[in-house]
Amino acid sequence: MDVRYYFEQPEHLAALREEAAAWLGTPFRYGAAVRGAGGGTDCARMSYAIFTAIGATPAGKVFPSASADYTVHHADSPIDDFFRTELAAEFERLPVTADGAADSAIRAGDVLGFRIGKAVHHLAIVIDSGRMLQCVKPHGARLVSLQDSTFMKRLAVVYRRRGEQPL
Repeated sequence: MDVRYYFEQPEHLAALREEAAAWLGTPFRYGAAVRGAGGGTDCARMSYAIFTAIGATPAGKVFPSASADYTVHHADSPIDDFFRTELAAEFERLPVTADGAADSAIRAGDVLGFRIGKAVHHLAIVIDSGRMLQCVKPHGARLVSLQDSTFMKRLAVVYRRRGEQPL
């Protein structure tokens, strides 16, 4: 079966949704990736941990660290650099137009990169046609609407997992 995108396969999408549900309620804790009420995570490490847990990204890569206010002072994005280099084989980087519209329709399994300050500094995973999983202070990991203009007006990039490839 020739599948262009990883989450076109129902079993992959089901695994994503199951793993994402396990992270709900995890408190925000910068630089961590421990799911559950007693753990803590940030948006980027949660995204990478979920994709690694379901076999969609290779394990063992070190997600870059940057202070919470890094993109207030810098125009480069350690998150975007990580996708462009460490995860380039697994993910396509889909541009977003100046008005914040993705060049292709956003779909379940996409990782959305949001501009905070001068560069991409927040991630969320699209769970279904109307919701995304994100982790922010003070709410922690939760599902929010894709119509939430607080974030969607800051959409800068869509990372889409390519189809089956050996990891």
